[in-house]
Amino acid sequence: MDTLEPGRYYQLGSKTFWLILLERTLPAFVLMILSFGILLFPEGEIFAGYLQIAGSFAIYVFLLAILILLASIAIAFLEYKTSRVMMDNHTFHIVRGILSKHEISIPYRRVQSVEIKQSFLFRILGLARIVISTTTDFDQVTHVVNDEFNDEVIRTLDYTLAILIEKTLTSRAEVERIEIKKALGEKV
Repeated sequence: MDTLEPGRYYQLGSKTFWLILLERTLPAFVLMILSFGILLFPEGEIFAGYLQIAGSFAIYVFLLAILILLASIAIAFLEYKTSRVMMDNHTFHIVRGILSKHEISIPYRRVQSVEIKQSFLFRILGLARIVISTTTDFDQVTHVVNDEFNDEVIRTLDYTLAILIEKTLTSRAEVERIEIKKALGEKV
């Protein structure tokens, strides 16, 4: 895939799904480890006389961890499925939300820069974060004051998709700037 097709929604990538899943299920795994630790703790001074109570408590904690794990998996799946991006002829769309939908539409003419960020861990995992800087000044897209910038962030997505978005956004933003200059009668 060399370019993004206009009008088609794209998921954020399979690596992104696994990271979302890991983030959402981590508390459940911590509870499971805690419950196993209580169950497997050898009899000693700490649990003397309380071992039966501790064992029952550990079972309840383990069952709670299983419920949290199942809920976390469902939430991670829904979060991944409802997070997507799309480019049409004049706008870049970012859609998020499980129960309430949040859609951001960024006209290409407002795009000032597209920055791809990767921490060390993201580089190892093949993930990226995109920061799209936009301006509200439509008439003078080349003369912008710093406080007129707004940033929109896509927190996590696969690196290959990030590169495609960056290339497509910057090229379409440049085309829009040229068209605006032509419409205003400026030299291109």
